Amino acid sequence: MRTARKPRKALKLWEKKAQELEKQVQDQQSPLSDDFQANCAMIDAVFQGCDDISKRDFHIAQDPPRPARLYMLKGTLDKTIINDSIIAPLTAAVKARGAGVPDLISAHMLTEVATLGEAVQEVLNGQVLLIIHRQARAWSVNAKAARLRAVAEPETQKVVR
Repeated sequence: MRTARKPRKALKLWEKKAQELEKQVQDQQSPLSDDFQANCAMIDAVFQGCDDISKRDFHIAQDPPRPARLYMLKGTLDKTIINDSIIAPLTAAVKARGAGVPDLISAHMLTEVATLGEAVQEVLNGQVLLIIHRQARAWSVNAKAARLRAVAEPETQKVVR
């Protein structure tokens, strides 16, 4: 007679995906190259089939314009920070000519990333990953949205006294 097995606790789908990605990252500690397409292809391969990761392509206003890409986790980021503090300074033609990325984006928001594993881990931690053409490194940018509840009394949960 077979004994009934105890059902295991089901992991949430995103936890399973995170575990799978972490296993892949452990094997991929290769440094980033200065080839933009190769870096993007490696990161795309890691996040293949993951709907929670979005990417945004744009060009940095330098002579000649340089392609760049942002990788980010959907739903955890403040879009105004991304647009105003990351994309706008890099695409503004007056500021971007001759300046480096740390000069254009607030230094307290930037962390330099050198390997593929670090890059993937930063995206999984909810950071925005910035990859730029002809750069053998990437940058992790903090653009997390603050999730705060208002102090005011909620209108739908009034208590009758």
